[in-house]
Amino acid sequence: MRCLEHVLPRIVRFEDYQADLQTGELRKNGTKIRLSGQPFQILALLLEKPGELITREELRARLWPEEVFVDFDHSLNAAVNKLREALCDSTNDVRLIETLPKRGYRFIGPIEVRDGPAARKDATISSEPTAPPPPKELNRPHTARAYAVALIAILLAGLLTGLYVYSRRGRPPSSSVVPPIQSVAVLPLVNLTGNPDQEYFADAMTEALTTELGKLSTLRVISRTSAMRYKQTKKSVPEIARELNVDAVVEGAVQRSGERVEITAQLVYAPADRHLWAQSYEHDLRDVLSMQREVAERIAYEVQAKIVPHDSRPVAHKINPEAYKNYLLGRYAWENRSRESLAQALTYFQRAIDEDPNLALAYAGEAEAYIPLVGNGLMPLPEYLEKATVAARKALALDDTLAEAHNALGAVFLNQYRWQDADREFKRAVELNPNYATRPPLVRTPA
Repeated sequence: MRCLEHVLPRIVRFEDYQADLQTGELRKNGTKIRLSGQPFQILALLLEKPGELITREELRARLWPEEVFVDFDHSLNAAVNKLREALCDSTNDVRLIETLPKRGYRFIGPIEVRDGPAARKDATISSEPTAPPPPKELNRPHTARAYAVALIAILLAGLLTGLYVYSRRGRPPSSSVVPPIQSVAVLPLVNLTGNPDQEYFADAMTEALTTELGKLSTLRVISRTSAMRYKQTKKSVPEIARELNVDAVVEGAVQRSGERVEITAQLVYAPADRHLWAQSYEHDLRDVLSMQREVAERIAYEVQAKIVPHDSRPVAHKINPEAYKNYLLGRYAWENRSRESLAQALTYFQRAIDEDPNLALAYAGEAEAYIPLVGNGLMPLPEYLEKATVAARKALALDDTLAEAHNALGAVFLNQYRWQDADREFKRAVELNPNYATRPPLVRTPA
């Protein structure tokens, strides 16, 4: 049996999957699976040499150029995890990708190839290594020439393979200068726990990262609502970026284990599907606010955005994990906007306040939750005005840089016909977070 790298196939099939090595597409039973960038490149490299070890050093040299700043170990692990997730290949029950600890990876599943220049159509290629055929007797006068031809062939094959992988990545600029990036979208973070009950946490981290990135830099950051529709999408990064009209996207994953939180994020220049930066962060849940800011600051730095000076933003304080959990559950419920979910959101916000009376975010969430209640006629206006005012002012007393609290207070003033006060609060919300979607400054003029 011949090694796959010698037949250079276009289509590789294994189990119910089909990988097109030229277009960079992966399908399962004909349905396209979203897998681009480094995860697909790793798959392509593994399929080049089924049954053989692909070392971590080889993956690093082939996929991460020297000019790209990256925490390699975390980035490679994250990329392989994403590949395994796409292939439904568990580390506890390995079918396709075998890990050789501290060495590398090996594709162990049976495969078949199509459209290779020298491959027989539908020829099955075993992933088990086979012994090479015995060498033939060499005619001495032709030995030197044969070695020369073989050497040229090997060098040419290496060059073509390198060019192939290089073209799959998308050609980077001739220098290490970051392409001009003025807009970015934070795609929904993947919940790596596999537990649907933790989905709220992944969505909340996506929202928090979007908000923090919008607050601290001059970047145009697409709203969380617009980006969330791409959750579990099969579209490629360039496709998503074109639809959102952004230069770059942030994608990644989050995992919570007890009181520890790990976020892996990577920044992708969308037109070329070029990975500019990747990093993993692990913190205690009490420091999650600092971690969110740290990730956002690094992204802003990588795209060379103008960052708001540190001394103009409050220090992110430690939080009560249980209080923050209830706050996140409240935000998650608030997104549905139904009578039941809004009541549930208020319950969660109150629990968060009971756990930590100094959690400004919980008061801001409570104040915002009252807005759709009165807007849908589910709460009398006087009751709304009283409760929302108390919650918003309490949030601002604890942290006057919360755009959500200023927006909620602006809505109160709007319903009290205090036009100038409402306009001031809405403008302040936009100043604090230029990407925060507020209600119009004035919906009508006073009589």
